[in-house]
Amino acid sequence: MLFVTAFLFMLSYKFVLPKDTISIGLYIFDLLICVLLGGYVSYYSTIYSKSWAVPLFSAWLGLAAALILSNLLYIKSGSLTLAMAIIGSLLGAYFGKKLNLLVRSLGTALVGSGFIIKGLAEYLGGVPTPDEL
Repeated sequence: MLFVTAFLFMLSYKFVLPKDTISIGLYIFDLLICVLLGGYVSYYSTIYSKSWAVPLFSAWLGLAAALILSNLLYIKSGSLTLAMAIIGSLLGAYFGKKLNLLVRSLGTALVGSGFIIKGLAEYLGGVPTPDEL
């Protein structure tokens, strides 16, 4: 919200507000409008990100998996590779939307377990770092 508010205020200060007459009330009114617009943008972007973050990441994963598969199968046709990428992306987005809660739970579990292992390695010692493996 702060970024959007600051950006809108910067634009309105540079291009909209008059430079010859300085009125503190006008600047405060402009700032209030920018804060309201920033709050509006942040509220709806939060709703959007909560419902579509996992499907978008899953779509990228499906795209990457399809491109890796096309390289493994030595597919040279650009049209077939593009079709595989589109299908992989659509499948990834579909399963990401259907399994949203499961994907979030597994992602949180994997990240949390990584933090726990890293913390234990720092505390107990003797565990090799990733660059030592």
